[in-house]
Amino acid sequence: KTFFSIFRDSLNTGEHEHDELPKSIIVTNVDLSVFDNIDIKVINELIGLPAHLDISHVRKPLEFLNQFLKKFQANFEAMFREYEANATFHYLRSFRRVRVDCEAHLAASRAKLSMDGTPFGQNVIHCYFLQVKSF
Repeated sequence: KTFFSIFRDSLNTGEHEHDELPKSIIVTNVDLSVFDNIDIKVINELIGLPAHLDISHVRKPLEFLNQFLKKFQANFEAMFREYEANATFHYLRSFRRVRVDCEAHLAASRAKLSMDGTPFGQNVIHCYFLQVKSF
């Protein structure tokens, strides 16, 4: 086969993934509350208490705070699920970013355009396309 016939065949079979439109969004400047989750064992370690000590008197307030933080994260996800019901979320806490994967480029585009510059928590989030290239 010649170079041109191989190139033509690859165009016909859709092997050029780099031509595919992006379906993922990177959301930056995400409020840290979206990432937070409270673990009783971690609290014990942080304040230096042995794990076997009973801290049931602080369990209720911690559980309440944990529920609040989970709702905060659920609200964040709900904003994007308006555009893509099956969106998946990958939380990158150390970068204060969230990767949102959509099933279709159109949904990702709508979410990106609508959500970019949206205030959430104490911050204004920014949305960028992420295009994964396979080699």
